[in-house]
Amino acid sequence: MVRTHAVGAKVVPVAAAIGAKTTLRFTCTGGGTVSITDHTGREILTTSGCSLGVIYTVSWMGKLHDVRTVRVGVSATTSWALDMWNGNPAVKLAGPATA
Repeated sequence: MVRTHAVGAKVVPVAAAIGAKTTLRFTCTGGGTVSITDHTGREILTTSGCSLGVIYTVSWMGKLHDVRTVRVGVSATTSWALDMWNGNPAVKLAGPATA
């Protein structure tokens, strides 16, 4: 499992098992577009902005994304938190650490 948070853009190193179901959960506060991409630049999640109290969740199977790294692209003043794990979304009910 990966659990991280930051202010501004960041590249997050990930060690995910190939072939597993992967879930990414993300929350943020601040303005501007959010873009989360995999190691190759392929889009995982994009939003037009952050909404206080909203938790975004996306899951995929197998090799759809190369998750050696995940790039979180946000404005320099946006606070965010990200959880990523192998398994179903319902496994993590608490959501990510507070942004």
